[in-house]
Amino acid sequence: MKERYAFIFDYDGGWMILLYEDGINTKYFNSSENGWDNSLDYMNLFIENGGKKYYYMLPSYDLVKDIDVFELENRPIESLENYLLK
Repeated sequence: MKERYAFIFDYDGGWMILLYEDGINTKYFNSSENGWDNSLDYMNLFIENGGKKYYYMLPSYDLVKDIDVFELENRPIESLENYLLK
């Protein structure tokens, strides 16, 4: 079975959703190019059979701008643990 997981970065003024399969970023959505509802629907279908979701509610994009969001592993980001919604 493929390992699927998603990261959501929701910050003041925008958001990003990144989908991973077996450690490879396969899809990317953002507030500049995509709609929130359709992106969430796609993500939920992508992980519906046991995938993990990491949802970060951030006060500012500055907290994520220096993180390589296209190379994330299937685990929480330590530097952002205070912003992870559970």
